[in-house]
Amino acid sequence: MRQDDPRSIANEDDMLWRARFNEEVCLALECLSEWQDLRRLISGYSEDLNHVTVGRICAKLATLIHVTAQEQSDCILLVENVARLTTHHMAAFNFDQLAQVAAGMAACKYGARDYWDAVLQMSSRRLPASSVSQVAALSTSLAMADLVPSLNWLQACERQVGDQLLHADPESLAALMWAWGCFNHTPSKRTMDRVKMRSRNLMKMQQLAPAQLLQLLFCVSRLTDHHPSESWMLGWATAFAPFVTVTHPCILLEVLVSLVSLQFQPSEIWLENLIQSLGKGLHETRLDGSPGEALRERAGSGVGVSLKVLAQPHQQPAWLASSGSAMPLPDPLLIASLHKPKTLSLPHDRRHAVWQQQQQLLNAHRPEVFCASELAQLVWCLDALEYLPDPRWMSCYITHTEVCLPHATSAMLADMLHGLAGIDFVPDDQFMSLASNRLQDLLPMMSSDELARSLRALSRIGFLPPWSFVEALTCRLNAMHDTVGPMGLPDIVVSLAYLAPNSADASGGVALEQRQILLRDCVARLTADSQHMLPHMLPEGLAHMGWALAMIQLKPPAPWLHEWLVCSRAHFKLMNARDLANLGWATACLQHRPGSVWLEEYSQEVARRFQAFDDQSLTDMCWALARCGFTPSDDWMEVLEADIELRCSVTPDERQTTAQAATLTAHHVAVLMWALQVFKYVPQEDFVNAANQYIAAANRRNQLTSVV
Repeated sequence: MRQDDPRSIANEDDMLWRARFNEEVCLALECLSEWQDLRRLISGYSEDLNHVTVGRICAKLATLIHVTAQEQSDCILLVENVARLTTHHMAAFNFDQLAQVAAGMAACKYGARDYWDAVLQMSSRRLPASSVSQVAALSTSLAMADLVPSLNWLQACERQVGDQLLHADPESLAALMWAWGCFNHTPSKRTMDRVKMRSRNLMKMQQLAPAQLLQLLFCVSRLTDHHPSESWMLGWATAFAPFVTVTHPCILLEVLVSLVSLQFQPSEIWLENLIQSLGKGLHETRLDGSPGEALRERAGSGVGVSLKVLAQPHQQPAWLASSGSAMPLPDPLLIASLHKPKTLSLPHDRRHAVWQQQQQLLNAHRPEVFCASELAQLVWCLDALEYLPDPRWMSCYITHTEVCLPHATSAMLADMLHGLAGIDFVPDDQFMSLASNRLQDLLPMMSSDELARSLRALSRIGFLPPWSFVEALTCRLNAMHDTVGPMGLPDIVVSLAYLAPNSADASGGVALEQRQILLRDCVARLTADSQHMLPHMLPEGLAHMGWALAMIQLKPPAPWLHEWLVCSRAHFKLMNARDLANLGWATACLQHRPGSVWLEEYSQEVARRFQAFDDQSLTDMCWALARCGFTPSDDWMEVLEADIELRCSVTPDERQTTAQAATLTAHHVAVLMWALQVFKYVPQEDFVNAANQYIAAANRRNQLTSVV
C-alpha cells in the first residue's frame, strides 16, 4: 500500500487517536473516587481501550469497590463489562498486568470459573519470566477470590520462585506463604527450608512488619507437614512482642489459636502480656459495671475469628469453620507494583505507630469486644496452654460470657465449660445456673460428643444441676443411646455416676432415691448396648467405665464384664497410676474376680510404678487386690512395704509445712496394714512401729483440728 494512500493515513490517524485516548483514560483513572465514575468513563469506548489501560482499570477497580451484597448487585454490569475486556486482551497481558487484573476481579468477588481458568492458563505461559513478587501478587489475588489452583500450577510456581526465595522482599515472601496457606498447598522441604531461613533472617533484622509476621504465622500453622523449629517460633514471638499491646483482640485471639495448633508454649512473660492484651475484648462495660451495648449487639452475631488450623492434640471446634477472620490480608497491587513504597524502610518505632493507626481503623469497623464464639475459643486455648489468668481477668471473662450465654450454640457452650474445667476454674453459682439452663435448652440439638464434654465439665467443676435438668438429660440420653460412641460414653457414664449419689437440690425437694433410680436406669440402658464398643475405647475410658459402674453399684452382665477385663488387660501399659487403681477398685467392687493371669499381669504393671501412685490410689489398689483374694510375690510385698514406710516417715505435721499434701490419712495406713494381713505377709517390726506412730500422730492432729 502506498504511503499516500488515504486508507494508510486514516489507519495511522486512528492509531494516534487511540493512543491519546488511552493516555487520557489512564490520567482520568487517577482522579476517580467512585466506581460509578469508572462506569461512565469506559461506557461506549470499550473497543478503543488497549491492554495497558484495561490492566490499570482493573487495578483501579480493586481500590474503588468495597464488596457488599448491595454494591455487588449495583455494579454487576460494570464487573461483567470489565471481565469481557480482560478476556479480549488476555493474550497481550504480561505477568504484572495479569496480577492487576486478578486483583481487581478478586476485589469484586468475581467467581466465573472459566474466566479464572483463562487467567491461570495465560499465567502459566508467562511464568518462566516471572519474579517472586509477581507470583505472590497473583497467588494472593486467587486466594482472595476463594479459588484454589491446580496442583500442577502451584508446583510450577514453586519451582519458578524456589531459587529466589533466599532474597525475596518481606512483602512478597509473607504474601506468597499466606496464599499457600489458604490453598493448603504443602511445598517441598527444600522450599520450606529456604522460607524459614529467609524469614528468620528478616526477623533478626527486624524487617518484618506486624501484618507480615501474622501472615507467616498463619501459613506455618496451616502447613502441619513442615512444623517450624523452636528457635524459629522464639524468633517470631520476639519480633511480634512489641506490637502485642496495640493489636486488635480478635487478631491476638487468632495468634493464640495458631500457637496452640503449633504446640508452642511461649514464655510466661510473653503469654501473660498477650492474655492481658486480650482482656481489651472483655472490658466494654457501662459505668454501672454491666456489659456495654457493643457487647450486647455482638453477643448474638455470627462474627468470629476463624481457627484456620488443625488443632492437635486438641480437636478443632466445628463451629469455627465458617467464621470470618480479622487477620490482615496482603495487598496484591502493592506487591505487583515495580515501584511500590518500601514500608520496611520505616524505622521500628514508626512501624509501631503505623500498626497502631491501622488497628484503630480496624476498631472502627469491628468492635473489640468478643462475641460468644470468640469467648468459647479463648477459654479453649487457655485450656490447651494450661494457663489460668488472674482472678480479675477471669471475673471479666465470666461477666461477659453471662451476657453471651443465651446466644451460644451447643458446640460453643461445650467448649466454654470444657475449657473452664480444664484450667481448674470454678465459676460462681449464678454463672453455672445460667449455663445449665442454656444447656438444658440445647439438649435436643446436642450431639453425643458435645453432651459428653459438657457433662464431664459439670462434674469436674462440681456443679449439681437442678432436678429438671436431670429429667431432661435422661430423656435425651434414652433417645440417643444408640448414637453414643466409644469416646463419649465413658464421660457420660462418669457424669451420671457423679450426679447419682449426691443429694437432691433443696429447691426441687426430690428424694435422693428417685434421682438414683432414674440415673441408674439410664446408665443401664447405655451400658447394655456398649459391649461392642469396649475394644475401641481409650485406656482411661475403660477405667472410667468400671469406676462409674462401681460407684452406682450397677453390675453389668457377665459377658460384658469378661470383655471389659480382656480389653483392659491389653492396655495395662498405657494406663497411668490413677487409672490402674480405678480399674482394680472397680473390679473388686463389681465382684467379678479376674483370672490369675490377669491379676498377675496387673500386679507386675503396678510394681513398675509404685512411686507414681498417690496415697489414695495406692490404698485403692492394695484394697482391690486383697478383696480379689490375690497374693503377690514376696519381692512385690517388700517393694510395697518399703514404699509405705517411706510415706509414713513424713509425719502429718511435716506434710503440712512442705509442698506435699497431707493426703495419707490414718484410714489409708489402716487399710494398707489390713491388706498386708490379707496377703499373709509379716512386715518388719520397724515398719509396724512407723505405721502405728503415723496413725497416732494423724489422730492427734484430727482431734486438734476438730477442737479448733
